[in-house]
This record gives sequence, structure tokens and C-alpha cells, in this order.
Amino acid sequence: MKSVSSVVALFLLLGCAPYVTTKCQLGQVASAYCRHNRTPCNWAHEVKFPTPFEFTPTVFASLAGIDARSDRNLRLQAVVSKVTQAGFTLTFHIWSNTHVYHAMGTWIACDDQ
Repeated sequence: MKSVSSVVALFLLLGCAPYVTTKCQLGQVASAYCRHNRTPCNWAHEVKFPTPFEFTPTVFASLAGIDARSDRNLRLQAVVSKVTQAGFTLTFHIWSNTHVYHAMGTWIACDDQ
């Protein structure tokens, strides 16, 4: 009985594997310096995946760190665009009188197909 249960469990696990397997890659990018009085400052980074995906992945990005002037309001947006199987563009948008010395973003791309 134990061996039958093991075989059934293995069969179910192998049969369901394509539905529960997700392939993900992750990384970080850093911005260039945005000079004061040169806003809006848009810094775009072309990210190439170490291994291209079989299908176009879903990409999430977040701000991981920032070095900015403390006497100004902080205005920074990270935007993901142009997602393909080979990569995507991560753009930092900085506007008004915000003075950013350095910003870092992290990203994760997953193909759940």
C-alpha cells in the first residue's frame, strides 16, 4: 500500500510540475548622478536577462536605495517598460527641484507560463 501511495504521489507531482514551476531571475541596477537644475532627469537602463525567457516574463521593480539632498522634497519614480524575452528597460524619473546623487533599484522577472 505504501509503494502504491508513493507512486500515485510521484505521478501527481510530476503531472502538476508544469503548473507550479515558475522560472525567475533577479538583479539590481544603479542610476547615474542627476545634476541639480537639470530636471526632469530621466535615467534609463537596458537590462538584459542572463538567460532569455521562453515567454515574455512579468517584471516587478522597486527602489532599493537612494542618496539625495535632505533639504529638498524627494520625487523619484521607477518604471518598467519594453519587456521582452531578452530584457526590459528600467527608468528612474526625477523631477522638480529633487537632487539625487544615486538611486538603486532591484527587479525580479518571472515566467509563469
